[in-house]
Amino acid sequence: MKGDRLIQTCKNCHTQFNWGQIYKSFWLGYKPITCAVCDSKHKITIAGRFTFVSSTLLPMMIYGYSFSFASNIFVHILIGLLIFIAGSLVTPKLVTYRMSD
Repeated sequence: MKGDRLIQTCKNCHTQFNWGQIYKSFWLGYKPITCAVCDSKHKITIAGRFTFVSSTLLPMMIYGYSFSFASNIFVHILIGLLIFIAGSLVTPKLVTYRMSD
C-alpha cells in the first residue's frame, strides 16, 4: 500500500530508501542518493531542502528568540541543540527526492 510507506522510494524500481541513506545525504551537502537495486540517482528537491531547514533550524531559532527561559547560557544552548537534533532525526521521513537527469 502506498500509504504505508513513510520514507520515499526509488522512482525507477520502487525500492524504499533507508533512513540512514537520507540522513547521511543531508550532512554531506545534499549528496544524491543512489538506489541499491537499480543504481538510479535521486536528488533532494527544493521543497525537500526547505523541509529540512524548516524542521531543524526554524524550531531552534523560534526557541532562541521567543521561549528562552533558561538563565544559564549552557542550558539554553543545550535545549536549542536538542531541538535541532530532534528535528533532524524526523526529517528523513518528510523530504522528497526526484530522479537525476
